[in-house]
Amino acid sequence: MGFGRGAIRSGFASVSGRAPLLNLQAFLDERLRQELVRCGGVPGSAHLDLETTLDEIVSVTGDVASLDALASSCLMEAAWALPLPTAFYETWATFHVAL
Repeated sequence: MGFGRGAIRSGFASVSGRAPLLNLQAFLDERLRQELVRCGGVPGSAHLDLETTLDEIVSVTGDVASLDALASSCLMEAAWALPLPTAFYETWATFHVAL
């Protein structure tokens, strides 16, 4: 029995043993909307601006004024604590997340 690794590349498509690329914006949108609801906020009531590195969120700012103090604090803490998957490939990136 043999073992190996192969890849096929054609035009702009690439097939290999790796998972498909993750849409980073969609990942942040979905996860932070879930956190907003978990924290007691209403969808459409906040937005966050995030700066990320390869493996962590390094800045969180935004408009959470329409949330009560508890929900605002909860959401900001959840954003800071969000683990980033290895699909984050930029050494520094910014994202605007409308919640």
